[in-house]
Amino acid sequence: MTPMFLGSEALIKIQKENWKRGMSSEAPITGEALERFLADIKKCTDKIKSRGGSVVFVRPPSGGIYLEAEDKKYPRDQYWEKLLAVTECKGIHYTDDSVTAKLVCPEWSHLALKDAAIYTAELAKILQQEKVWAFPNKPTSISQNIND
Repeated sequence: MTPMFLGSEALIKIQKENWKRGMSSEAPITGEALERFLADIKKCTDKIKSRGGSVVFVRPPSGGIYLEAEDKKYPRDQYWEKLLAVTECKGIHYTDDSVTAKLVCPEWSHLALKDAAIYTAELAKILQQEKVWAFPNKPTSISQNIND
């Protein structure tokens, strides 16, 4: 998000209206269709693991009406938690971390540049702590580059 966009309440409002119009009223997949979908994802993740890879699902921040619709349509226990259980993969959900849980999406779906840098640094830290990703060199400060 550019400083121009973030500095304009009118542009942010337009984007929020776009999100409202674009929200689907279709029912989410459930029952057998959901089970088949999850089984397909498990096949894919198992294939990656069989080749020595690892899979981590990441749920980045969202907010406002956008988040409310997501939570209502796709309750965490019925979708996110089930995905992790079926695939036996790790997951990083932004609400589980005290730093990322506080980040705000100005237009409900994307982080401002400064917060995106914070989120990325925190995500890298979590990946290292959970031992699901190793970084050979210590990353430089992302926020330092943003402020230059």
